[in-house]
Amino acid sequence: MRSGRGSFADDSRNDLYEQAIRILRALRPRTFVFENVSGMLHLRGRNIAEDVCDAVTHAGYVARCTLLNAAWYGVPQTRERVFIIAARQDLGVEPVFPPRRFRPHLSRGHLSEAELDRRNWRNPEFFVDPRSLPTVIPADPAVTVSEALDDLPPFMAHVKAMRNGRRYRSLRTEFHPVPYAHAPRNWFCRKMRYWNEQLHSPHVTDQFCRWTPRDFQTFAQMKPGDRYPEAVTIAERLYQEALAYYRREGGRRPLRNEFVPPYAVESFPDKWRKLISDAPSWTVTAHLGKDTYSHIHFDSRQARSITIREAARLQSFPDAFVFAGNMGDAFRQIGNAVPPLLAREIGAAIRTVLAQADGIAIDPKIST
Repeated sequence: MRSGRGSFADDSRNDLYEQAIRILRALRPRTFVFENVSGMLHLRGRNIAEDVCDAVTHAGYVARCTLLNAAWYGVPQTRERVFIIAARQDLGVEPVFPPRRFRPHLSRGHLSEAELDRRNWRNPEFFVDPRSLPTVIPADPAVTVSEALDDLPPFMAHVKAMRNGRRYRSLRTEFHPVPYAHAPRNWFCRKMRYWNEQLHSPHVTDQFCRWTPRDFQTFAQMKPGDRYPEAVTIAERLYQEALAYYRREGGRRPLRNEFVPPYAVESFPDKWRKLISDAPSWTVTAHLGKDTYSHIHFDSRQARSITIREAARLQSFPDAFVFAGNMGDAFRQIGNAVPPLLAREIGAAIRTVLAQADGIAIDPKIST
């Protein structure tokens, strides 16, 4: 639902849900799940989520909509998305959403009043306030970035290459699988390494970063949570230090563009951002396929953006999962996906609905 012209509201794909409804009418499945970004709740005064619920209702389904945060389900990321679950009317049941299992601290901007305001809904029956969802007691603390990446080996090849005056190409063929740093020390790492009998990994793949030599020093000096304005300030200082060294010692005069990125500070404040180790990540987006600077590794010694495998961990993809294509393709696949741990919980909720329709008692608080 993004436009090539840069406008979410003008994107022709905003009406693609109508094709999904057409297929729904033709196939008549017992249940239906729809997922998209939270912006669909208020798009130029239009609540597209309600349009979907209306269309699904007229197609013979009971529809319910809510906002779910991935961090509630063990994903080390505060990713927020709209979910619509519908059950065919002849089943005689109402859709349910998975209970919250973890307790992240959500900063301002998550679950905003604009998104939760029932006045956005002509028919408020469609909307389930996420704050009313049941919470498993006791709920565990949210999985943090450092916990999610705990057993992955550090990647330092770029540091060594810079020290030796060399470079490398960011290609899978250049980097072979490597051992884990140590045995898993938390449930999340164990789950990523052994998801099930079909998905278990004896080693780490795709553990390499983009070659961005201009910015490695800046990455190293950024503090956790620092964004693009702080990065530019650091880069300017590094340039001035290099310039002062040149004036003292001679040699080749440094160029400003060898240190300072070219983007306007006021236009791209979130273009760069350094991860905070003791908190979940912010949303991993498909834009990682073009630019990984929105997720700079919290470890300043590593001084780099995240690897494919680290991005996959932040989305809760099992380590055995293989992404097709080049580095950009892999990041795009990761960012576009529903996090598997969240998808599993949605599947469990659907299973509960179907079991109720079949007269089978299942505790909705039990995940499968």
